[in-house]
Amino acid sequence: GGADPSLAAMAVGGTGARLRPSIYVYELPAKFNTWLAETRVTPEDCVYRRYVLDNLTKWENYAFGLELALHESLLSSPHRTLNPHDADFFFVPVQGGCFISRFTRPTPRHNLYVTKAPVGAPI
Repeated sequence: GGADPSLAAMAVGGTGARLRPSIYVYELPAKFNTWLAETRVTPEDCVYRRYVLDNLTKWENYAFGLELALHESLLSSPHRTLNPHDADFFFVPVQGGCFISRFTRPTPRHNLYVTKAPVGAPI
């Protein structure tokens, strides 16, 4: 089983020849990354850039933006392989900085579980 390595290389790199080092990027379940983006408290949370009016890029000062930028860069890299058997390196796109910053803010109102609680509910 598994993907044909030549097809995987052509799909990502376009040449059919594998570049070294080759990197396999894992796809994690949505609850690990997509959920963080979907439930962010403000538009600036957990992003290093946003697209605003007229499709202009607005750069953010998000402290953990590198983990997002690296993931995005690897997804479009000619070194990416779709076949894990061909990979020299593996990247697991866990957005740990986003998760940590989300749940360790200085006040309880920043915690998503608290903001989703009904008014008057015990904290």
